[in-house]
Amino acid sequence: MAFVEAFNGSLRNELLNAELFDTLDGARRKLAQVSGERMLAMAATTQMV
Repeated sequence: MAFVEAFNGSLRNELLNAELFDTLDGARRKLAQVSGERMLAMAATTQMV
């Protein structure tokens, strides 16, 4: 559980530090996109081990 909270926190911080958003909906869409990309990258890394 702590890993998930740390993942979500670091993802949110990275996104908010790198992007400017006009709307809350835009921020939610970008967060969903980046989250999906990171999860795919983590899955690929895990499979390589």
